[in-house]
Amino acid sequence: MLPPAARDDGLFRPDDLDPITWQLLVHEGALRVIAPSVAIPVRRRPTPDDRARPFVGVLPAGWALGGATAAWVHVGGAAGPSALSLTGPPNTHQPPELPGRVLHQQEMPDRDLVTVAGVSVTSPLRTAVDVACFTAPSSAVPRLVALAHHGVDLDAALHRLAGLGRQRGVVRADRSLRAARARC
Repeated sequence: MLPPAARDDGLFRPDDLDPITWQLLVHEGALRVIAPSVAIPVRRRPTPDDRARPFVGVLPAGWALGGATAAWVHVGGAAGPSALSLTGPPNTHQPPELPGRVLHQQEMPDRDLVTVAGVSVTSPLRTAVDVACFTAPSSAVPRLVALAHHGVDLDAALHRLAGLGRQRGVVRADRSLRAARARC
């Protein structure tokens, strides 16, 4: 039986347990690591709220989880993203050093942001467009298919993409979205 989580969010962090217990519970499969230094009991399915909670208080005002990180928050997957993808307004200070971060500074209308467990995240539709634009097709297409299976309309993403004109990644994004649509 697992000890109770130290916080009321049901998540475990290394500081909640002694280091040997943390390593043992993770190694033996009783805890599943869902984000750096955050785990849940293996029998519990992580929710978008669970995946977003590790980022509470990490992002400066005006910044949101975007790209592959937002896709992972919305739909999950075997493991979290290898890099923290953040989206923020142009001409603002970049967030303090966060390991493995990927930054995109761009205008973000309110319709493209949602709040998950107190964390600003790009909406599922905006996430699909950003993943298609900024992620290699071999990684983008499976994420786009997962987003589609969770309700994202890939035709709406293609329509949104058409409004971006000749911005970076649009041609690749069009190909990725069409490939994902063909797999749904």
